[in-house]
Amino acid sequence: EFALLRMVDRYRDQIECRTTTLWEHFGRWWQTKFDPNSTQNHGWNSPNTILSRYIAGVAPVTPGWETFEVLPKEAFLRFISVGLETVKGRVKMDLAKTSETYTLKVSAPDHTRAIVGIPAKSFTELKSIMLNNNLIWKDNAPAEMKDGSKWEGEKDGYIRFSVPSGYWEFTAIGKLPLSDVKPPRPSPSVEKRIDSQDWITSASHTHRGPTLSYQYGKKEGGSTADAIDGDIWTNWSTGIPQEPGQWYIIDMGQSETFDKIVIENGWAPYDYLREYEVYVSDEGHTWGEPVAVGKGTPAVTTIQMSPQRSRYIKFVSCGSSTYWWSIFELDVRLTESKRTEIPSSL
Repeated sequence: EFALLRMVDRYRDQIECRTTTLWEHFGRWWQTKFDPNSTQNHGWNSPNTILSRYIAGVAPVTPGWETFEVLPKEAFLRFISVGLETVKGRVKMDLAKTSETYTLKVSAPDHTRAIVGIPAKSFTELKSIMLNNNLIWKDNAPAEMKDGSKWEGEKDGYIRFSVPSGYWEFTAIGKLPLSDVKPPRPSPSVEKRIDSQDWITSASHTHRGPTLSYQYGKKEGGSTADAIDGDIWTNWSTGIPQEPGQWYIIDMGQSETFDKIVIENGWAPYDYLREYEVYVSDEGHTWGEPVAVGKGTPAVTTIQMSPQRSRYIKFVSCGSSTYWWSIFELDVRLTESKRTEIPSSL
């Protein structure tokens, strides 16, 4: 439980950001020390290794994955889904836990055998175990098994079975305590994202040189529209250090109602807007008082405000930094809170 809770805290920024890779440092690493040799695509994927091997419990027993085990340590998690490529083919495991059932689905590739364990310690009472709808364990004793499946005894708190290649579904029935030690996620909301296809953008400064996207074979940067094109790899940047008075304006073409703006710059986390004011206007000339004032945060900045209806939105820098101001993606949204229970899941 401690390991999972620590990972929730350390990797939350990366989970929330739309970038598709694991960063080379833990979440919020840029707030402590800048490392010019770090990247946003880390080859050593430690979280996936730990979650797959030690939480889902999927690991080889003999060389070449001829025999592998599935021994989950799910703790407070109620759902786990893992897929990984091996020299024998793809291994797949899905787990779902309720207060009465523990379902474990395993796909074993050709020429392999899987040792699957039902963790007895997860139950306060374990009544029976089914395999592909056939009873294989009841009253603390194994029953007849078919199709090459075998009883492997009890060891280290697991009731173990082995199965040959194929798809297998284990269902254990009993009583399972469901704990919620993980801090609750924010209440989910139904959000309408305002379509940005026909928006017109402008800025006080625009960098015209190559960007991150250019390095990876995509178009060269230099357009304010790169911040709203739906592509997390493209971006707009000032090209100079942040300073008060720099601005970025969106013309949505017509009046829209919104109360939330999400700005992402996960590929250049240092380039977040340090301090900002947000203004709205119907004609793009008179701005009035700011509708939102605050400080940006690395990777993802979420700006919440009272519902507004306007055509133009203006972002103004109010702080200074040696780093540029960059926007890799910007969404304007209208939210409606929906409070529902979210199960702990992986």
